[in-house]
Amino acid sequence: MKRFFILIILSAIFSLLNAAEKGTAPEAEKMVKDAFTFIEKNGRETAFREFTTNRNIFHQKDLFIFIVDFKGVILAQGGNPALLGKNMLDSKDPDGRLFIREMIELASQKNTGWIDYKWENPATGKIEKKSSFVMKYKNEDFLIGCGIYP
Repeated sequence: MKRFFILIILSAIFSLLNAAEKGTAPEAEKMVKDAFTFIEKNGRETAFREFTTNRNIFHQKDLFIFIVDFKGVILAQGGNPALLGKNMLDSKDPDGRLFIREMIELASQKNTGWIDYKWENPATGKIEKKSSFVMKYKNEDFLIGCGIYP
């Protein structure tokens, strides 16, 4: 019986620690806005490299920046650099949503907003709901994004 309670307590502690490492919607929005400013100050090349390769202010908790051009090509990807240069325009989530197309449509028409889709959570290895905040960069043909697992 004692072991059972210890396991429950350890499980609760682990869950709380894991939850503390999840980014929030306001943190994701702030990170995208900070990335926007960083691009303005440092230029595309430096910023995209920074978003992809360095563990810094653009990699907090489980949050990271991604950049997608309006043709669907990944220009920066802090969570999975192997996606750099890949065209993801026709990528579908498990429900068949063309989520990259939806991000591009939202950013090009409304400049900013949230998109919901399903994606594998690297922390759990399971397909989960993901919400990404995206923002068009000025009059350029790319968007800045950051996603959360709510």
